[in-house]
Amino acid sequence: MLSCKKASALIIKRNDFLLTRKERIQLFFHLLVCDACHTFSRQNEVVSKVLEQQNRLPSNWQKEMSAVEELKEQIISGLK
Repeated sequence: MLSCKKASALIIKRNDFLLTRKERIQLFFHLLVCDACHTFSRQNEVVSKVLEQQNRLPSNWQKEMSAVEELKEQIISGLK
């Protein structure tokens, strides 16, 4: 049986690399019985999708969001 530490490493590894057949099978069975790793796997998928979308955004939008964040920080510091 795969440990949670090794399972989490495989979950992260599969974002960038293909897992071997053995790794896929081990991870599959571990995720069937381990709720914590299953939850981590789902969360990792969500984070990966958000990061992919962030990389696809036009640079203008990213600059605007930076300006919004700076403005928010100025407002918060002014309230203190």
